[in-house]
Amino acid sequence: MTQTKSKVLVFEKVPTKGFKLEVFDARIRRAKIPGGWLVTIRDEGVTFVPDPKHEWDGASLT
Repeated sequence: MTQTKSKVLVFEKVPTKGFKLEVFDARIRRAKIPGGWLVTIRDEGVTFVPDPKHEWDGASLT
C-alpha cells in the first residue's frame, strides 16, 4: 500500500507592534499560497493579499 503525503495549509505568526488588540494576542497569521498570502486576524476571517513573488516579509512599509 502506498502512502500519500498529506498536504496542509501552514500559517505563520506575523509580529505586530502598536496593534490595538496586541494585549489580547492579536494573532495575525499568514499562509503562503499560489499568487499571494492568506491573512487572518484572531481567526475571525481570512483575506487574500496578492503577492505572486511572495516578496512581503510581513513588515509594514516605512
